[in-house]
Amino acid sequence: MAVKTREASYEERIQIQTLRNLAGWKIEDIAKHPDIQFHKSTVSRICRQPAKSIKIFKRERKRKLTDMQRRELIRLATFNSDFRRKPIQEVARIARINASLRTLRNVLKAAGYNRRIARRKPFLNAAKKYARLHWALEHQHMTIEDWRRVIWTDESYIRIDGRGGRVWVTRTMAEEFHEDCLVPKFQNKNSVMIWGAICGLDGGTSSPVVLWNKKNWGNITSDSYCEHVVLPILHPYWVEQCEKTTPGSWVLVMEDGAAAHRAKKTQAVRERCGIFSLKWVASSPDMNPIEAIWRKIKGRLNKRADRATDIEGVMAQIQEEWNAITAAEVLELVDSMPDRIAALIAAEGGHTKY
Repeated sequence: MAVKTREASYEERIQIQTLRNLAGWKIEDIAKHPDIQFHKSTVSRICRQPAKSIKIFKRERKRKLTDMQRRELIRLATFNSDFRRKPIQEVARIARINASLRTLRNVLKAAGYNRRIARRKPFLNAAKKYARLHWALEHQHMTIEDWRRVIWTDESYIRIDGRGGRVWVTRTMAEEFHEDCLVPKFQNKNSVMIWGAICGLDGGTSSPVVLWNKKNWGNITSDSYCEHVVLPILHPYWVEQCEKTTPGSWVLVMEDGAAAHRAKKTQAVRERCGIFSLKWVASSPDMNPIEAIWRKIKGRLNKRADRATDIEGVMAQIQEEWNAITAAEVLELVDSMPDRIAALIAAEGGHTKY
């Protein structure tokens, strides 16, 4: 073990012996004195010995990894996306570092690193980043009032079982196919598609939510999108928002680049209705405020003690949670657009926190 030493000076020994022998202090009280920096066992020994300087030994724990090993571990663990996803034990094995999991975690933590859940974001190549940055620069002049005159639309999918991604269970090897250790799989029926729209006018509003009836409507196409969304829901909602603006003002509709949105028939129906669209850029859910509404709804559904596990029940609860979204929540999200644009420019078209 490595050892550090510190000598008790002649003056310190005199002070301790004076407090003990002349003032009658207890050993414990002397050790607690702010000017005394020694343990009570050391104080006791000083009181029994002549007033000469002695060495006080303080043990220091030896570091289990050398500085070179620490630097190599951190370098390798953050080398690229593949290594960032590897378990830290696997990284250590590749680096030929023999240490416990606790030691490895402490090394990363000391350098500011922790194992965390990776955020799910669209893949962005150089071309997509450039397009996103160009779009942000084109729209950076828009004010909060301008963004409030945009209807934000989107579709989302909500799982019937309330789960997504990996699900961990506690089981033995023999219980691999035990019913309680399985996640139910619903063929072609494991999720519900929903469509909705929000707008920042009149303090924040939302459209009726569309719960896609796949059994009767089939997959979403330009025909079904116009029949069940654009004509019965989006157009009336757009007219309602236009009536809240001053004459000559505009209300734009934001739609992403889904095939049903870009189809010629959908474009023709929008033009016939007089709907003008906001220019959009691909792979940019972080620029659409309604995405946060979907996260709120999914989170609230998963927290419900009465969480439904059938299509009809899930649809009913989605409707309840959509109706529970407040005007203040909508307005706060819409009014965040200038900050979102600024964040996108700062990221040079890369990912943002939104």
